[in-house]
Amino acid sequence: MNESSGPDSAVSATRVPLTFPFALAVWLAVIAAVLELAYRTAGFIWFGQMFRAGLDAIWMVPISNLIWFGATAAVLAFGIRRWPQRVSPQIVLTVLGFVLFAGLAWLNPSIHKKAATILALGIAVQAGRMAAPRFSAIDRWVRKSFWWPIGAMIVALIGVNGGRWGLERSRIASLQEQASSGPTSVLLLVLDTVRAFNLGLYGYDKQTTPNLGRWALQGVRFDRAFVTAPWTFPSHAAMFTGRFPFEMRMAGLHDVGWKHRLSKESPTLAEVLSANGYATGGFVGNLAYTSWEYGFNRGFIHYEDYKVTLQTFLSSSIIGRRITEPASIRRLMGSPAGLNRRSVTQINESVFSWLEGVKGRPFFVFVNLFDAHGPLFPPPPFDTLFGPRNPRTFVSSDLEFGEGAAETRERMSSYDGAIAFMDQEIDLLLKKMQQRGLLDNTLVIVTSDHGEHWGEHNRFSHGNSFYRQLLQVPLVFWHASRFPAGTVVKEPVSLRDLPSTILEITGVPNSGRLLGTSLTRHIDAPESSWQGEPHSMSPIVASTARLDITKSVSVIARGMHYVRAAGKEELYDLENDPFDTLNLVATPVGLAALPAFRFTVDSIKKSGNTRSGVMTSRVAFP
Repeated sequence: MNESSGPDSAVSATRVPLTFPFALAVWLAVIAAVLELAYRTAGFIWFGQMFRAGLDAIWMVPISNLIWFGATAAVLAFGIRRWPQRVSPQIVLTVLGFVLFAGLAWLNPSIHKKAATILALGIAVQAGRMAAPRFSAIDRWVRKSFWWPIGAMIVALIGVNGGRWGLERSRIASLQEQASSGPTSVLLLVLDTVRAFNLGLYGYDKQTTPNLGRWALQGVRFDRAFVTAPWTFPSHAAMFTGRFPFEMRMAGLHDVGWKHRLSKESPTLAEVLSANGYATGGFVGNLAYTSWEYGFNRGFIHYEDYKVTLQTFLSSSIIGRRITEPASIRRLMGSPAGLNRRSVTQINESVFSWLEGVKGRPFFVFVNLFDAHGPLFPPPPFDTLFGPRNPRTFVSSDLEFGEGAAETRERMSSYDGAIAFMDQEIDLLLKKMQQRGLLDNTLVIVTSDHGEHWGEHNRFSHGNSFYRQLLQVPLVFWHASRFPAGTVVKEPVSLRDLPSTILEITGVPNSGRLLGTSLTRHIDAPESSWQGEPHSMSPIVASTARLDITKSVSVIARGMHYVRAAGKEELYDLENDPFDTLNLVATPVGLAALPAFRFTVDSIKKSGNTRSGVMTSRVAFP
């Protein structure tokens, strides 16, 4: 019988030019990037999904795709050269089509990765079979036009980076005329997930913060500083706006949930300072809740969150992300904690580099350091400074209650090591700034957004209780001449008051835009008997089983800590029970104190349901 001479056999006999896979890879890389960016943009605008990238994604995603498509094309080109009769047009079209369709299928998290991969393979096989008869036309068009997408990528690369650089330089230059003479600059350092109990300067039995302790001796240490919520977003929101979470909800700003943004109706500290001539720079390590998607970049001339590195570049597209997400690949690339993660050392380098460019102008620098947030990978020698390194992934939420005291201690040793690492690097940054004269008139504030549970109250991680392990954080002020050295404030204070404090010390008018009351009243009279009432409330955080604190509240007043959560009341002695271990609710002391706390909480909840206005003063305590 004669050999078949139909269309399929003719296509199979067609030799594929060596340049064809590369030319097609260029086009498919750009097509995949456009579709991916459109999908992510739509999800961000209409469905509240996080974009998980900065403006650089416009050029990073297509070029990252080009690397992965190009690598596939190189393999195909090798096959064409080695086995020219076997690597048919249909095989080339199918393989490159599979890379395209797999990337698109992987975008939908509701589809299991294996199912998405099988689906993409099936579509690619059919697409390759349908396109193969038109191979000659496809080949001619692709090889003639592949310079177009390359040009588009180059324009995107230059346009994004050049435009951003020019805009920032222009905005900084425009501040020269606005700044008053000799204003105080501000450096706000937030140590993400660091509780006060694990710091040596607060009496911890391990010397985790010897350097910070020395700086505190020259400034002000607040012994009982409390955040407004036990997790990152609402806590940072309070530090930027002076609003409690329940005040934000009353004003219709947002519900302080896991995926909400900071509303534009709420002015931020950076916006106020920028409007008064300050060069404002933000540098964040927590990309889960302090990136631009959450609105914290408002008012900042320069905001670094999704930093461009080789690792982030390769993983910027969905294809690259799937290839680089295995832990073994991350370790090979030198980023075991995550490819987007930046250490305190890297962030401090960016901070100092930026400060060098704004010399002569007052600045407000906000820094979020993420090294003490799991997974914990402190570098040597800090990984074994306080105990043996546990070979498992260091995330406190991985632990289960009852797993064992030894296991918990090993994990906490890494936590302590991460804190000590940050302590060293912060000291290096401050000394470097001091040598360059950048601290001569700068207010330095070191604090945290929340703490961490390490088995206390049968809990691990954070965002799951209102106990002091999550609410009590470090707070240190330093200025070369503003404060008496060695000042210690023992009265409880709320980080909600940071914005008003900063504005008072810098002399920038508030005009009632930022809420709260300045903490300088405590610094000027540290031994006063002021009865503070810092509050912590997170009305909407009941999205999973472990987040059982819906409509819960913590109130601290008159030497007691009151917690209402999941229909249960608890009351603890603030002075003598720092870990909230002995519930006083049923005792004579507790029974006498409960009515006042109930009145306060009920008034908060009633106000929070009205949405008619904003509470501009501290909640009254009867």
